[in-house]
Amino acid sequence: MKTIAIFILGLLMISCSDNQDEVSLNKCSESTLIQELTENTPVIVKFVEDGEPFYDGSKIYYEVDAETYLPKIFEQSQNKYIRLFPINKTNHDIGTEITVKGTITTCVTGNHGLLTNNYIAFYLLEQ
Repeated sequence: MKTIAIFILGLLMISCSDNQDEVSLNKCSESTLIQELTENTPVIVKFVEDGEPFYDGSKIYYEVDAETYLPKIFEQSQNKYIRLFPINKTNHDIGTEITVKGTITTCVTGNHGLLTNNYIAFYLLEQ
């Protein structure tokens, strides 16, 4: 009887870990290239506040003045400041101003850290 219980418990653990792998593989339902940043663009390193969406577990983002530095994105979103979630690890203090280059893409995902069951579009920066 104990052997059967251990076997069933083992199967449940394996099936749970498989589901977690599927979720991490489906971070982004669709990714679209938006713009290449070929020149150093000033951004401020910030941290997502509680209750706000964040990308794939990362609460660090770069705030950029889209009206000044990303006019194409500003025209579409009408948001003066946008959040760029860095794909690569960042090692900068919150509140510091840095410059970045790289590729901006959009990603639509349900992996946003909120309790709602909807999809949110994020701007991502790969450096």
